[in-house]
Amino acid sequence: MSNNEHEKKVNKKAVYIFGIAAMLVPFIIFTLVYFIGPYPILEKKDVLLYYGTIVGACFTGYITAAGLYFTLSQNAKSLAEQRQIDANARAEEKDRFNEDHRIKLINEKLNHYKDIYMIAAETLNKADDIHNKLDLSRYISTSNEGTKKLIEKDLLEDLQNLLLIKNKYAFMSEVYIPKEEKEILDLNIATQQLIIKINNITSSYRNDQSSAIISEYVQYYKDLIELYKKTCDQLTNLSKKLYLTI
Repeated sequence: MSNNEHEKKVNKKAVYIFGIAAMLVPFIIFTLVYFIGPYPILEKKDVLLYYGTIVGACFTGYITAAGLYFTLSQNAKSLAEQRQIDANARAEEKDRFNEDHRIKLINEKLNHYKDIYMIAAETLNKADDIHNKLDLSRYISTSNEGTKKLIEKDLLEDLQNLLLIKNKYAFMSEVYIPKEEKEILDLNIATQQLIIKINNITSSYRNDQSSAIISEYVQYYKDLIELYKKTCDQLTNLSKKLYLTI
Protein backbone atom coordinates (compact mmCIF):
# COMPACT_ATOMS: atom_id res chain seq x y z
CA MET A 1 0.00 0.00 0.00
CA SER A 2 1.38 3.40 -0.98
CA ASN A 3 1.76 6.33 1.44
CA ASN A 4 -1.06 8.26 -0.28
CA GLU A 5 -3.55 5.39 0.09
CA HIS A 6 -2.61 4.90 3.75
CA GLU A 7 -2.99 8.63 4.42
CA LYS A 8 -6.44 8.66 2.76
CA LYS A 9 -7.60 5.74 4.95
CA VAL A 10 -6.41 7.50 8.12
CA ASN A 11 -8.16 10.75 7.09
CA LYS A 12 -11.45 8.95 6.36
CA LYS A 13 -11.35 7.24 9.76
CA ALA A 14 -10.76 10.61 11.44
CA VAL A 15 -13.80 12.11 9.66
CA TYR A 16 -16.03 9.19 10.67
CA ILE A 17 -14.85 9.32 14.30
CA PHE A 18 -15.43 13.07 14.42
CA GLY A 19 -18.97 12.61 13.04
CA ILE A 20 -19.88 9.92 15.56
CA ALA A 21 -18.42 11.95 18.44
CA ALA A 22 -20.39 15.00 17.31
CA MET A 23 -23.64 12.98 17.30
CA LEU A 24 -22.94 11.70 20.83
CA VAL A 25 -22.31 15.15 22.31
CA PRO A 26 -26.01 16.08 22.92
CA PHE A 27 -26.72 12.76 24.61
CA ILE A 28 -23.74 13.18 26.91
CA ILE A 29 -24.75 16.75 27.82
CA PHE A 30 -28.37 15.75 28.42
CA THR A 31 -27.32 12.84 30.65
CA LEU A 32 -25.05 15.08 32.71
CA VAL A 33 -27.74 17.76 33.12
CA TYR A 34 -30.46 15.21 33.90
CA PHE A 35 -28.62 13.23 36.57
CA ILE A 36 -26.60 15.99 38.27
CA GLY A 37 -28.43 18.40 40.51
CA PRO A 38 -32.20 18.67 41.08
CA TYR A 39 -34.44 16.52 38.95
CA PRO A 40 -35.47 18.74 36.03
CA ILE A 41 -39.01 18.97 34.84
CA LEU A 42 -38.86 18.83 31.07
CA GLU A 43 -41.55 18.98 28.50
CA LYS A 44 -41.38 17.16 25.18
CA LYS A 45 -40.98 20.39 23.25
CA ASP A 46 -37.96 21.33 25.42
CA VAL A 47 -36.31 17.97 24.82
CA LEU A 48 -37.03 18.12 21.10
CA LEU A 49 -35.80 21.70 20.89
CA TYR A 50 -32.65 20.80 22.77
CA TYR A 51 -31.85 17.76 20.69
CA GLY A 52 -32.82 19.54 17.51
CA THR A 53 -30.52 22.46 18.24
CA ILE A 54 -27.58 20.31 19.30
CA VAL A 55 -28.00 17.73 16.54
CA GLY A 56 -28.48 20.45 13.94
CA ALA A 57 -25.36 22.26 15.08
CA CYS A 58 -23.33 19.05 15.18
CA PHE A 59 -24.69 17.87 11.85
CA THR A 60 -23.92 21.25 10.28
CA GLY A 61 -20.41 21.17 11.71
CA TYR A 62 -19.95 17.61 10.48
CA ILE A 63 -21.16 18.49 6.99
CA THR A 64 -18.88 21.54 6.94
CA ALA A 65 -15.90 19.50 8.14
CA ALA A 66 -16.63 16.68 5.66
CA GLY A 67 -17.08 19.15 2.82
CA LEU A 68 -13.84 20.90 3.74
CA TYR A 69 -12.03 17.57 3.92
CA PHE A 70 -13.25 16.37 0.54
CA THR A 71 -12.55 19.79 -1.00
CA LEU A 72 -8.98 19.74 0.31
CA SER A 73 -8.58 16.13 -0.81
CA GLN A 74 -9.82 17.00 -4.28
CA ASN A 75 -7.52 20.01 -4.44
CA ALA A 76 -4.58 17.87 -3.34
CA LYS A 77 -5.47 15.28 -5.96
CA SER A 78 -5.78 17.95 -8.66
CA LEU A 79 -2.48 19.47 -7.58
CA ALA A 80 -0.77 16.07 -7.71
CA GLU A 81 -2.21 15.42 -11.18
CA GLN A 82 -1.10 18.87 -12.37
CA ARG A 83 2.38 18.24 -11.00
CA GLN A 84 2.47 14.93 -12.87
CA ILE A 85 1.30 16.65 -16.06
CA ASP A 86 3.96 19.34 -15.62
CA ALA A 87 6.62 16.69 -14.97
CA ASN A 88 5.58 14.79 -18.10
CA ALA A 89 5.58 18.02 -20.11
CA ARG A 90 9.08 18.85 -18.88
CA ALA A 91 10.26 15.33 -19.71
CA GLU A 92 8.76 15.58 -23.20
CA GLU A 93 10.31 19.00 -23.69
CA LYS A 94 13.69 17.66 -22.59
CA ASP A 95 13.37 14.67 -24.95
CA ARG A 96 12.34 17.02 -27.77
CA PHE A 97 15.30 19.30 -27.05
CA ASN A 98 17.70 16.33 -26.99
CA GLU A 99 16.27 15.02 -30.27
CA ASP A 100 16.49 18.45 -31.92
CA HIS A 101 20.06 18.79 -30.69
CA ARG A 102 20.92 15.33 -32.01
CA ILE A 103 19.42 16.13 -35.43
CA LYS A 104 21.32 19.43 -35.45
CA LEU A 105 24.62 17.65 -34.78
CA ILE A 106 23.86 15.12 -37.54
CA ASN A 107 23.09 17.92 -40.01
CA GLU A 108 26.28 19.74 -39.04
CA LYS A 109 28.29 16.56 -39.61
CA LEU A 110 26.60 15.97 -42.98
CA ASN A 111 27.47 19.54 -43.96
CA HIS A 112 31.07 18.87 -42.96
CA TYR A 113 31.10 15.77 -45.16
CA LYS A 114 29.73 17.86 -48.00
CA ASP A 115 32.52 20.42 -47.50
CA ILE A 116 35.13 17.67 -47.53
CA TYR A 117 33.70 16.30 -50.77
CA MET A 118 33.64 19.75 -52.40
CA ILE A 119 37.29 20.34 -51.50
CA ALA A 120 38.27 16.88 -52.77
CA ALA A 121 36.47 17.61 -56.05
CA GLU A 122 38.16 21.02 -56.26
CA THR A 123 41.56 19.36 -55.71
CA LEU A 124 40.95 16.88 -58.52
CA ASN A 125 39.76 19.60 -60.91
CA LYS A 126 42.80 21.75 -60.19
CA ALA A 127 45.16 18.78 -60.63
CA ASP A 128 43.38 18.00 -63.91
CA ASP A 129 44.00 21.60 -65.08
CA ILE A 130 47.69 21.26 -64.24
CA HIS A 131 47.84 17.93 -66.03
CA ASN A 132 46.30 19.43 -69.18
CA LYS A 133 48.65 22.42 -69.17
CA LEU A 134 51.71 20.24 -68.67
CA ASP A 135 50.56 18.06 -71.52
CA LEU A 136 49.85 21.11 -73.70
CA SER A 137 53.23 22.69 -73.04
CA ARG A 138 55.00 19.64 -74.49
CA TYR A 139 53.50 20.21 -77.92
CA ILE A 140 54.18 23.93 -78.21
CA SER A 141 57.32 24.70 -80.16
CA THR A 142 60.14 26.46 -78.40
CA SER A 143 59.79 29.34 -80.87
CA ASN A 144 56.40 30.20 -79.48
CA GLU A 145 57.78 31.67 -76.27
CA GLY A 146 54.79 33.95 -75.66
CA THR A 147 52.35 31.05 -75.47
CA LYS A 148 54.74 29.03 -73.31
CA LYS A 149 55.12 31.87 -70.83
CA LEU A 150 51.34 32.29 -70.68
CA ILE A 151 50.91 28.58 -69.94
CA GLU A 152 53.66 28.74 -67.29
CA LYS A 153 51.93 31.71 -65.69
CA ASP A 154 48.62 29.83 -65.55
CA LEU A 155 50.49 26.80 -64.24
CA LEU A 156 51.98 28.87 -61.43
CA GLU A 157 48.53 30.20 -60.50
CA ASP A 158 47.15 26.67 -60.48
CA LEU A 159 49.95 25.54 -58.17
CA GLN A 160 49.30 28.44 -55.80
CA ASN A 161 45.60 27.56 -55.76
CA LEU A 162 46.47 23.92 -55.12
CA LEU A 163 48.57 24.92 -52.11
CA LEU A 164 45.65 27.01 -50.83
CA ILE A 165 43.47 23.90 -51.12
CA LYS A 166 46.09 22.01 -49.09
CA ASN A 167 45.63 24.60 -46.34
CA LYS A 168 41.88 23.87 -46.41
CA TYR A 169 42.67 20.18 -45.91
CA ALA A 170 44.88 21.06 -42.94
CA PHE A 171 42.09 23.19 -41.44
CA MET A 172 39.58 20.35 -41.88
CA SER A 173 41.94 17.94 -40.13
CA GLU A 174 42.02 20.25 -37.12
CA VAL A 175 38.37 21.36 -36.99
CA TYR A 176 35.99 19.29 -39.14
CA ILE A 177 37.17 15.70 -38.85
CA PRO A 178 36.91 14.00 -35.42
CA LYS A 179 39.70 11.63 -34.41
CA GLU A 180 37.36 8.61 -34.41
CA GLU A 181 36.79 9.00 -38.18
CA LYS A 182 40.30 7.72 -38.82
CA GLU A 183 39.70 6.63 -42.44
CA ILE A 184 38.71 10.14 -43.56
CA LEU A 185 41.53 11.66 -41.52
CA ASP A 186 44.09 9.32 -43.13
CA LEU A 187 42.77 10.09 -46.63
CA ASN A 188 42.90 13.80 -45.81
CA ILE A 189 46.55 13.59 -44.71
CA ALA A 190 47.48 11.43 -47.72
CA THR A 191 45.92 14.01 -50.06
CA GLN A 192 47.90 16.82 -48.43
CA GLN A 193 51.13 14.86 -48.91
CA LEU A 194 50.26 14.15 -52.53
CA ILE A 195 49.52 17.83 -53.18
CA ILE A 196 53.04 18.66 -51.94
CA LYS A 197 54.50 16.06 -54.32
CA ILE A 198 52.45 17.45 -57.23
CA ASN A 199 53.65 20.96 -56.40
CA ASN A 200 57.28 19.85 -56.25
CA ILE A 201 57.18 17.83 -59.47
CA THR A 202 55.37 20.60 -61.34
CA SER A 203 57.89 23.17 -60.12
CA SER A 204 60.67 20.84 -61.32
CA TYR A 205 59.04 20.62 -64.72
CA ARG A 206 59.43 24.35 -65.22
CA ASN A 207 63.21 23.79 -65.18
CA ASP A 208 63.36 20.29 -66.66
CA GLN A 209 60.64 19.58 -69.22
CA SER A 210 61.51 15.91 -69.66
CA SER A 211 59.14 13.03 -70.26
CA ALA A 212 60.28 11.46 -66.95
CA ILE A 213 58.89 14.44 -65.05
CA ILE A 214 55.62 14.19 -66.96
CA SER A 215 55.39 10.45 -66.24
CA GLU A 216 55.97 11.06 -62.54
CA TYR A 217 53.27 13.72 -62.50
CA VAL A 218 50.85 11.40 -64.30
CA GLN A 219 51.44 8.77 -61.60
CA TYR A 220 50.74 11.31 -58.85
CA TYR A 221 47.65 12.40 -60.75
CA LYS A 222 46.39 8.80 -60.88
CA ASP A 223 47.09 8.42 -57.16
CA LEU A 224 45.07 11.58 -56.54
CA ILE A 225 42.13 10.15 -58.50
CA GLU A 226 42.27 7.00 -56.35
CA LEU A 227 42.31 9.06 -53.16
CA TYR A 228 39.35 11.05 -54.46
CA LYS A 229 37.36 7.86 -55.14
CA LYS A 230 38.20 6.43 -51.70
CA THR A 231 37.22 9.73 -50.05
CA CYS A 232 33.87 9.77 -51.89
CA ASP A 233 33.17 6.13 -50.94
CA GLN A 234 34.06 6.76 -47.31
CA LEU A 235 31.92 9.92 -47.13
CA THR A 236 29.00 8.04 -48.70
CA ASN A 237 29.25 5.23 -46.12
CA LEU A 238 29.49 7.66 -43.21
CA SER A 239 26.50 9.67 -44.53
CA LYS A 240 24.40 6.50 -44.86
CA LYS A 241 25.18 5.54 -41.26
CA LEU A 242 24.09 8.99 -40.08
CA TYR A 243 20.84 8.84 -42.06
CA LEU A 244 20.02 5.50 -40.45
CA THR A 245 20.19 7.11 -36.99
CA ILE A 246 17.55 9.75 -37.85
